[in-house]
Amino acid sequence: MKHSKFKIWMLKMELRRLRRRRVEYEYYLKKTVEDIDQLEYIFDHLDLLNGK
Repeated sequence: MKHSKFKIWMLKMELRRLRRRRVEYEYYLKKTVEDIDQLEYIFDHLDLLNGK
């Protein structure tokens, strides 16, 4: 009985760790997408300035 409780506890800890990591990844992904959007915006303006 004690063994299975420990296993369940370990799985819970692992889930928490993964959830925390997922939140971090989502933040970085969102940041990267925003950076890409900004770069596309800048390049579009450079094209306009160069008359393309």
